[in-house]
Amino acid sequence: MKQHISALGLAFTLLSAPSMADLTIESKIPGTAEGTVKYASMDFWLETDNGDTIDLSDSDEVYDRLIDKVGQKVRFNGASVTYSNGHTYFEPKFEQAAALPALNVSLNTNDDGVTHIFLDDRPVFTVNDYYSAHVVKEYTNSSNKVSIIQLQTGGTACPAMYMLLISHPHGQPLLTPDFGTCSDLIESKAEGSKIVMEIPGKVDETWTWDNATYQLLKQ
Repeated sequence: MKQHISALGLAFTLLSAPSMADLTIESKIPGTAEGTVKYASMDFWLETDNGDTIDLSDSDEVYDRLIDKVGQKVRFNGASVTYSNGHTYFEPKFEQAAALPALNVSLNTNDDGVTHIFLDDRPVFTVNDYYSAHVVKEYTNSSNKVSIIQLQTGGTACPAMYMLLISHPHGQPLLTPDFGTCSDLIESKAEGSKIVMEIPGKVDETWTWDNATYQLLKQ
């Protein structure tokens, strides 16, 4: 079981413990690890069926791959790595997903305010009543491509709204309803399987696209 220490003891440990850069690898033994993914205080570990714990290595890939699997039972190939301070971590070896074929999204708006959305030169959707439209950011992962489309009104009262185009080389694309605060400013970032979009306004809004559930949610 994980050992619990007081806040004072933790502070002393953090101050006195050497950084990973100061440590050397004493051994690296290939093997497997199986258990339920646990996460707390920026650390991941596996809890086995008999109640033991297996500490996992600290890396951006571990975070990206496991943050959506907390509470799930997993099995990994990898290696148990022991450092010069005596601590052992398991380094999972993740299978690399095959790269998606290139998906080219393009838009064209005619004089009647009709925007045609093309995927690899194939017309897939039509959007009406906007002055123009363009893709402001795209995120490609192992399952799909998410394109953030800005829809410009041509006016000053409500300059812009947004839509998402979710495309896949082996499935039908999806176009979300429009959303936003009328601002033509947007900031977006990927967090695991989610894309978080922040839009300023009289009341700021945060919207999240969840690739796991295929839902667009307002927070």
